[in-house]
Amino acid sequence: MNGGKSMKENIYNNMVRSIFSKGEKKTHSHLIIVNDKDDMEYVKFFVKRDEDIRDIIFNIVSHPTYEIIEIYHYDMNLEKQIQEPRAYHLEPIYNKMVEAYAFASERHKNQKRIDGSPYITHPEKVAQLVAKYFPNHPRINEFKTASYLHDVIEDTHTTIEEIEEHFGKFVAHLVAGVTNDEEMKKKMGKTDYLCYKILNMDEDELNIKLCDRLANILDLNSAPSDFKDKYATETLLIMNYLMSNRVIDSIKREIIKEINDQINQLRKAKILELVAS
Repeated sequence: MNGGKSMKENIYNNMVRSIFSKGEKKTHSHLIIVNDKDDMEYVKFFVKRDEDIRDIIFNIVSHPTYEIIEIYHYDMNLEKQIQEPRAYHLEPIYNKMVEAYAFASERHKNQKRIDGSPYITHPEKVAQLVAKYFPNHPRINEFKTASYLHDVIEDTHTTIEEIEEHFGKFVAHLVAGVTNDEEMKKKMGKTDYLCYKILNMDEDELNIKLCDRLANILDLNSAPSDFKDKYATETLLIMNYLMSNRVIDSIKREIIKEINDQINQLRKAKILELVAS
């Protein structure tokens, strides 16, 4: 039995050596071996050095019958890679954004923003801000997915278990992290609770929460005057508390600066309006 297994391995390894030698190191970066579950045969993909391997992997994992077996790197010793199964393995690209948008649209379908627009316009804006400020984050696609979903626990009948089942543990972690605990909020008072909440978020949760707060500030122009003043004041208190009690990286500082600038513009417009009257 061991001999049979060894023979099978040798046949596969010799096939890899043969395929690998056909791709030139000068022009190729990777060899991807794929199993076609329908035709029961191996399919090879050579990745050229001027190509983005992530695009190729995305096309492979999107194929209904393809399954990645191994990814071999032309800048690594082939024999070493053969001896160490999956020695060079790349995770398939996370691509749940479209599904998350549809999911959030359905869950928020009967809800409106304060200006009467469909509620989904808010998660859309948060996702756009996340993409703007964190384009190089290694988990940007999960960030955007969580942005679409960030209010579904708080504002709909959705459970965190559903989020994890459909979108994975990391997205569920982010959504749970930015969801308010209504009982704690009542007990502590809204502003004190939000200061406590935002101060104790992890870095990734805070990234999304700041984009959420900025999205709300950007929408204040269409809000009633009393709500606008109250929300702007609350936001300034929270941002000041955060900056005074936590080390903030440069990107978060940029978002906070934009929040403050937007509030200043709102107040300037109000002052000019009062003076004119």
